[in-house]
Amino acid sequence: MVTIVRPPPDEPKDGVGGWLMFLVVNLTLITPVFGVLMNFNELGIVENANPILRTISVWATYKQWHWGLVLVSMTASVLAGLGLWKSRQPRAVRGAIFVLWLLGPVTFAVLTFGLPAIFFGKAAVAQLPLSEFFGPAIRALLPTLIWTLYLTFSERVRLTYYMPATT
Repeated sequence: MVTIVRPPPDEPKDGVGGWLMFLVVNLTLITPVFGVLMNFNELGIVENANPILRTISVWATYKQWHWGLVLVSMTASVLAGLGLWKSRQPRAVRGAIFVLWLLGPVTFAVLTFGLPAIFFGKAAVAQLPLSEFFGPAIRALLPTLIWTLYLTFSERVRLTYYMPATT
């Protein structure tokens, strides 16, 4: 009989480390900071290209709803990151996956199509060339898919959140 001896791992495969730590830092710090900065920049670009917008009340209301959604999304991101950091329960993983989908494709669709259609009419959204949305849609969807697969199949995630703690 042949016995296979595995070398000891370089680092423990449980706990918040490696790619999981990167996701936690991303959710708690990077995504909220860059999310707010990017939205501030994009709205500024639109207003600078169309200064008349600053005088239109519908635009002001649209911006309030836009920022409300952004702030809710960024708060959810921080809470998901903290949940993965602090908790060792499967619900932290399920919550993080939910928030990733909220931050990515859902927020993209609402900010790109939903809110503009509500405030400026479906015709305004229909006039926009669809080809301009493929790149941003993929940028919203691809990281969400990758992190969902990681959280679903990672050995570190399984050992950290789904295995009973031993004392």
